[in-house]
Amino acid sequence: MIKPLAVGALLVGLGSLGYKSWSTGGTMQVEEAPMAALLASGKYKVVMYSLSDCSPCAKMRKVLLAERIVVSEHFIDRNSDRMDEIITKLKDAKRDTAGVVAPSFEVNGVMMPNSPTIEAIKAQMLRPGNRGS
Repeated sequence: MIKPLAVGALLVGLGSLGYKSWSTGGTMQVEEAPMAALLASGKYKVVMYSLSDCSPCAKMRKVLLAERIVVSEHFIDRNSDRMDEIITKLKDAKRDTAGVVAPSFEVNGVMMPNSPTIEAIKAQMLRPGNRGS
């Protein structure tokens, strides 16, 4: 069964400690049965890079919990090694590293910066050949 989901995200750019906000919208469809099977199997890996005082990060944390998606969360403002890690991974993925946006994700080894929607994260989790362990 395919369920249409509303897509909306508040993106917060950190730039040089100046903040910018904007929103995006649209719809996307995610198949429920394959996602349920994937969540039950635990064969995925989601890492969330966030900030300790970040409203969009807190909202995404609640959404992930409601969706029963287990994540490893790294606070890049508390641990400089984690900030270096995300910058290195973004560079390796040939992504722009100017103005890191929180929350950013690594889903089954694929970097998803710029506060991706829950629908985009789920779609990446379901992508064949990208299953974590």
